[in-house]
Order: sequence, then structure tokens, then C-alpha cells
Amino acid sequence: MLTKEQAEQRGNLLFNKMRGEGWKLRVWENLGWQYEVKNGAMSVTPCSLGEAPDGSEDIQFCLMGTDKDDDMSSGHMGWETDFISTDPNEVVLVQVKRAREVLNGYIAAVTHIEDVMGIKP
Repeated sequence: MLTKEQAEQRGNLLFNKMRGEGWKLRVWENLGWQYEVKNGAMSVTPCSLGEAPDGSEDIQFCLMGTDKDDDMSSGHMGWETDFISTDPNEVVLVQVKRAREVLNGYIAAVTHIEDVMGIKP
């Protein structure tokens, strides 16, 4: 379990690795101190595997919720992947790619039904 200071330190290291603007660090206590960085509905957090095999840093994984706001209780979508990495930007890119694949499947299905039913969008 992490102390508050350890969670803040690791959280700041993670925060400083993130590309793009709008990322926010969150540190909280829940049977030990936790941390994540969040940007809208996307959050990057250490996974339960803990440190990388060489002990250098936490292995990160990414979740994408259903909301664009900063509500930490947003639900998570079915396109989450099992992909983990020590590069937090890589996990974000993999998550977004997977989300696009799922959304494109939905769009194709809806378009097909619209064509079959003669519905004009």
C-alpha cells in the first residue's frame, strides 16, 4: 500500500508523462492511497500488477467512461482492453483505437438497418 506522499509522487510522475492538455491528477484514500490522471472520461491509473518487472515504475492501464465531465463515478464502456504498458500515452492510444473499432461496428450495423428499412438519417 502506498502512503499519501508516495501516491502524490507517483501521480505527479504519471501526470508529467501525459501528452496533450487537460489532464488532472487525482489522489485519494481507499484502503491505502490511490492515484490516477484523468482527462474528461479517460483515466489512466496503475493496474493491480503494481511495479514493472524491473521495479522501475508502475504499469499503467486506461479506462474510458461514458461521460465527458470530471465525475469520477462515470460508468465504463465495453471497449476497454486488457492492454497494459509502462507508457501511459500508449495505453491511451490503444484504448482510443479499440473504442473507434467498436463504434465503427455500431455505425455499420445502424447504417445497414437504415438501408434495409429505407430509413433516411
